[in-house]
Amino acid sequence: MMMLSHDSVELTVTTDSLSESLLSEETRKCQAHRVKLSFLSSLTFSWLNPLLDLGYSKPLILEDIPCLYPEDEASLAYKKFSDVWDNLTKDKSSKSKQNLVIRTLAKVYLKDMLFDGTFALARTITVVVSPLLLYAFIRYSNDSTEHNLYRGFFWLVCLVVVKVVESLSQRQWSFHAKRSGMKIRSALMVAIFHKQLKLSAVARKMHSTGEIVNYIMVDAYRMGEISWYFHSAWSCLLQLLLSLGILIGIVGLGALPALVPLVICGIFNIPFAKRLQECKAESMTAQDKRLRATSEILSSMKIIKLQS
Repeated sequence: MMMLSHDSVELTVTTDSLSESLLSEETRKCQAHRVKLSFLSSLTFSWLNPLLDLGYSKPLILEDIPCLYPEDEASLAYKKFSDVWDNLTKDKSSKSKQNLVIRTLAKVYLKDMLFDGTFALARTITVVVSPLLLYAFIRYSNDSTEHNLYRGFFWLVCLVVVKVVESLSQRQWSFHAKRSGMKIRSALMVAIFHKQLKLSAVARKMHSTGEIVNYIMVDAYRMGEISWYFHSAWSCLLQLLLSLGILIGIVGLGALPALVPLVICGIFNIPFAKRLQECKAESMTAQDKRLRATSEILSSMKIIKLQS
């Protein structure tokens, strides 16, 4: 307890209240409001059912939303990113200091991306296996000499199991890829914000406010999607190769001429994709100019008000 007196006015200040964190009560509420997940609920996303029921009965407010787990918070994501970044910048054995952002993200989130890749692989395999099981089931049903019902039930059960695994792996892949992207995006946004606070006057002229906003809104968001697009690229290629092999194995070499229209359509899409990329670049440049002009106008208005 501390007493301050001035002109017969006494002010009582409790030192314990000053040292107490303002976020402690909020942290305790979050810990009590976090959803406890079991294996089945995390696999099927049934932990969302109470929230969906509540949202159906009334409009949701912020207190109704479950809090993030500590590993999903931006502070922890930035701490991991900054620790690896500092180690890479201090590493004298590293000859090249280029692509530090990519190397840092690779070291921090490599395990998460590999974990996401397992679901992408499971989904790709089940997508390829499903037509084979369906083909086997159709052959069994069309075979008039086949009287073994157990074989029919076997193909049917296998088809159902494969479709269930495909659905679960697709949703788990999407969820974990977006979750990893959220961590990457949060770490980059906080890193850009901290870097902006340390910019000198010369650096601020080189990197305008519009460019920094683009870094946060566009570049950081795209980096957050790297896990999804990376796994989508190799899984689509693997699925294409496996499907082509199965098609040739069933139909024969006669399936190859059918791929010619697909290749031609892909070639025709290249100019449109390049033009779309150019339009996006022009849009980003125009947005940067607009934000730069807005920042200069606001700064000039501030100077005029101070001088008046």
